[in-house]
Amino acid sequence: MVLSALLPYLFHGAGFAGAALWRLSSALVFVAGLALVIDAIVMIRRVVYSPTGRWVGLLAFALATSAPLLLGLAALGIPPNPVPSYLVALYLYLLATALGLFRITTSLLATLRRPTA
Repeated sequence: MVLSALLPYLFHGAGFAGAALWRLSSALVFVAGLALVIDAIVMIRRVVYSPTGRWVGLLAFALATSAPLLLGLAALGIPPNPVPSYLVALYLYLLATALGLFRITTSLLATLRRPTA
């Protein structure tokens, strides 16, 4: 996550500028995001969801797939200005991370509420 936020700055220091900078950044983060989506699909097949947690899984999957989609389109030049797509994708990754933290926190709190035998 942090690297994807700093990537345009690093490429700018390497001499890239304008739309080429954002398209290159989008392409590299797209590849990383695609790997995360594939990993998530493999993990989802192993996880058994409770009825209340199903919506969380669907939301996480939607967030995980929409960010690489935006980045892939930006890398291909759709829309002509790739900056908004890149920034929205970063925010989607931030939301997915916050959702993961929420799930970890709620699962830890749930173990504290369970009575011990």
